[in-house]
Amino acid sequence: LHSVILVSKEDQVIQPYHASLFDYLTKPSDHQTFSIEASHYHLLLARQCLEFMNEGLRQNICGLNPSAHFGRDKQFQRTVNFRIPLVLQYACANWGYHLSSANRDASSKDIEALLSVLDAFARRKLLEWIECMSILDLTADTLACVSGALLWTAAIKASVHNLFLDTK
Repeated sequence: LHSVILVSKEDQVIQPYHASLFDYLTKPSDHQTFSIEASHYHLLLARQCLEFMNEGLRQNICGLNPSAHFGRDKQFQRTVNFRIPLVLQYACANWGYHLSSANRDASSKDIEALLSVLDAFARRKLLEWIECMSILDLTADTLACVSGALLWTAAIKASVHNLFLDTK
């Protein structure tokens, strides 16, 4: 597999060497016995990201003094990496992408499970997420995540849509 997949030695991230591998695996065709329905897995990943954030985000996650000014030096980065695990960093940065790519025609059980954690996130963790994105220096990406949530929730006519309207 190492001829088509690169596994990073430092953080064990798995990436294909070429984008065509993803296309090959996700494009259904008559001659291919197996293919991956990416939108189904995006739905599952969106839900998992939201669950990680609902569980892991909290106010002042890095324990920073609110009156102090912090530069982005090595000590600050060590604090961030210690207080915000990589899985939570990934969840904060990517839940919106996974949600906007999620299957809107999934089973009602899968949609309801996702909407449940999305609603809990929007009601209880949205401000902590924005704080975390700022700490991760990803503030510019917050609007894209919220926009993705707005599009997806509007498409399925979810009541949580109105909570994201206030954010934008």
